[in-house]
Amino acid sequence: MKLKNNIAKNILNCILIILISTACSSDEINESLREIADENYSEKGVETDVKNLYEKPVKKRISLDVTATAYNSFERQTKKGNPFLAAWGDILEPGERAIAVSRDLIKLGLDHNEEVEIKGLNGDYIVKDKMNKRWRKKIDIYMGLDHEAAINWGKREVEISFDTFDKPNDKFSN
Repeated sequence: MKLKNNIAKNILNCILIILISTACSSDEINESLREIADENYSEKGVETDVKNLYEKPVKKRISLDVTATAYNSFERQTKKGNPFLAAWGDILEPGERAIAVSRDLIKLGLDHNEEVEIKGLNGDYIVKDKMNKRWRKKIDIYMGLDHEAAINWGKREVEISFDTFDKPNDKFSN
């Protein structure tokens, strides 16, 4: 019986949240959620801070100077096995506008399948691969099977730009 009461109470709370959210600002919603959470859980010692839980992430454009090299789908340049297999499991195809990124850039929001503008190159590139942990502020431009193009590219400093999102509720994400 107690379980049925808790389920009914939670359903009513959900309905209340939906009704409040259709008629109120995000501050009013957060205040109502805080009151509901405090009423239901504070006596049990559960933290009930729901501040900014429903704020939408804010899109922002990031521009960075990075070192850019180029790579091909040859086993000597990639992991053994399938040289077309990227770190996230994508199969790269010659002619595809793809890049690998250093892991510090992933932490800045330049993650798998994100679009990247590389100043001086036409069109956007897509993040499909990640680089060894030893690299910092670096991208590797995928050049398929065109070894000569990769050699001619060499090593350059370039500016990249990409969109990322501020997460106002970071304390709730993993």
